[in-house]
Amino acid sequence: MDTKIPKVEDKKVIYGEYERELNPKAIPISTTFGKIGNYWLIDPSKEEELCFDTKLTIATTENHVCAIQKAEGKLNRKELMENIEIAFKTGKDIRELFKNLKG
Repeated sequence: MDTKIPKVEDKKVIYGEYERELNPKAIPISTTFGKIGNYWLIDPSKEEELCFDTKLTIATTENHVCAIQKAEGKLNRKELMENIEIAFKTGKDIRELFKNLKG
């Protein structure tokens, strides 16, 4: 959220100097899912990740899916759509927490 665009002169980055802040209009939130057998875990620990049959990460903004990455395994369309729905809810909850922390 505090990314700055670096200053560039003669096609070279001037480290430590910045043109401006990025000021994103949306806050993307990533939610990771892991499938073990017929069960899905949300935002698993490192230890849980070692047991996955399928791993999926979905990044959402308030209104859009902005990225999906399937790292391993397989899932069907129904599972994908259910996980997208959960990713939107999780993203909304995390954004609310973030707003409350900022004051």
